[in-house]
Amino acid sequence: MFKGFLLGVFLVLSTTCVVAFEISMNREDIIVGKINQMNVKIVNYDSMPIALEASVAQRRYTIDGVETLDDTTEDILVVPSQIILGPNESQFVALRWVGSADITSELPFRLMVENIPIDITSANVKQPVLTGQIRMTYRLVRGFYVRPEGSLKSKLVVTKSDYAKRKSTEKGVADSPALEVVISNAGDAHQIVRSATLAISIVDSGSLVSAQTATVNYGGQDFDGGINFLPKEDRRIMLPWPKGLPVLKERQRVVVSILKFSEE
Repeated sequence: MFKGFLLGVFLVLSTTCVVAFEISMNREDIIVGKINQMNVKIVNYDSMPIALEASVAQRRYTIDGVETLDDTTEDILVVPSQIILGPNESQFVALRWVGSADITSELPFRLMVENIPIDITSANVKQPVLTGQIRMTYRLVRGFYVRPEGSLKSKLVVTKSDYAKRKSTEKGVADSPALEVVISNAGDAHQIVRSATLAISIVDSGSLVSAQTATVNYGGQDFDGGINFLPKEDRRIMLPWPKGLPVLKERQRVVVSILKFSEE
């Protein structure tokens, strides 16, 4: 079972104490034409009843790794989308694919479950009402994928590489030399990368022969603990400039290729 994680804590109007609930999935993907539905178990561990709302959004990353969510998708039904759980009760919510049967690559989504700031008592549980006191609201989110049948593969390719200097807003020492790379996932499945071995060459302009070459291992810290390369997306990464390689001179360029990568 895969447990949801805490995305944020928000201050809203309501009453009583913070509630505790948890979400878990029986799988992490929907296979169109074979498994068109996945089930999510939601458990209320609190001593008070809780009202919850579940929704789904399709997700994307910008080239700099900022996640964006499109909650206008109508391809997935959430049934039921609103529930009320008593103390220590649980209920299953279904995520049902109703979109096209002809998708050709993996589609990434986020499930979001948030408690609704309403007063639920034995007297008004059928008609809960908004309250006017302070309450903390939790939102739990979980990623999942919708994909076609058959074998899918990622295909990571370095499409741009250059010498750069870190900005003060980036990790590492400001103005320190860095290797800027853009990695494209030309495949039809996502790929999480936590470490990678890169071949880095300095080449004189107009020449096909490398002046200097280094093989460099980059670890989890360089990949922010892990980067998820979604299908058909580009990601720009700033890596430490390799020790032993001089900075670029005029009329030189840097060429980078991926030798291997790991999810561990």
